[in-house]
Amino acid sequence: MPPKLLNKLLVGISIGAVVYFLFILYADYSLFLRALETFSWKLIPVLLLLSLANYYLRFLRWHYYLYKIEIKLPWLESHLVFFSGLVMSITPGKLGEILKPYLINKITGDSVAKTIPVVLVERLLDFLGLVMIALFSLFFVKYSSYTLAVVGVLLILVILLPGNKKFSEFMFSLLGRISPLRKHMEKIRESHDSIQKMVSPKPLSIMILISIVSWFFECFSLYLVLEVFNPQITVMWSSFIYAFSTVAGALSFFPGGLGITEGSLTFLISDAGFSTDIAILATFIIRVATLWFAIFIGAISLFLLQKRIGKIKST
Repeated sequence: MPPKLLNKLLVGISIGAVVYFLFILYADYSLFLRALETFSWKLIPVLLLLSLANYYLRFLRWHYYLYKIEIKLPWLESHLVFFSGLVMSITPGKLGEILKPYLINKITGDSVAKTIPVVLVERLLDFLGLVMIALFSLFFVKYSSYTLAVVGVLLILVILLPGNKKFSEFMFSLLGRISPLRKHMEKIRESHDSIQKMVSPKPLSIMILISIVSWFFECFSLYLVLEVFNPQITVMWSSFIYAFSTVAGALSFFPGGLGITEGSLTFLISDAGFSTDIAILATFIIRVATLWFAIFIGAISLFLLQKRIGKIKST
């Protein structure tokens, strides 16, 4: 693993360890241990399979977008590049996944400027999918929030506006007047061409649907965890809690949303009627089955990819 990437990973793990230690200190230790004994650990493989279903649907979206922008990446290498990107889940907003365009450049020679838009559109679609899940869930729970609606509208505009030719030419004319950017206009236009191919209406609607379904798998994971302690919990409640907390963590731009996502999960689970010790345990379990499992899969995939393409010196 490249030293810079390893350092980022170790920093993320260290922050995570501190966050979880503080959460355990906040909980009643004896009650926390009792909750540990109550939980059905046979669920863990199911939770991991649901996470894998999320990753694989997002991989299909990734591979389709490579096809749209005419990147000819073999099926196996495409798998390894996509799943290697999961190791960067610990970075702010997962934007560290620009590792993937770098890997493609090393494999096919295609420019990073051409493929970075795939990562950006992926992230926006993830946010949009989670926001839409949270908004839909609001119809079934007691919360109401205009913030999610505003974020959803902004994300739709951010995705759709680059596909508008008049808007794009207007932006290019503005950017061309900025001296430091003038020499990079060719790369900017190359990135924009990739975005235009990805955000045409029909493919975009299908990709949004894939985003919603893929992230719902992890929402359902939280439902399964909470249902062990309270069979009265609903899928809609669990979906709102998970989607809202994940969006909050992403928008905080903390590495992996650490602290913010955990805090939001614990607060909302407690607000749904669960004791603090159960809320903290459920938060730990779902984060291990989603965030930390993704990082583990990413590290293995990156190791296997390096075996195929050689050592990666920097990212």
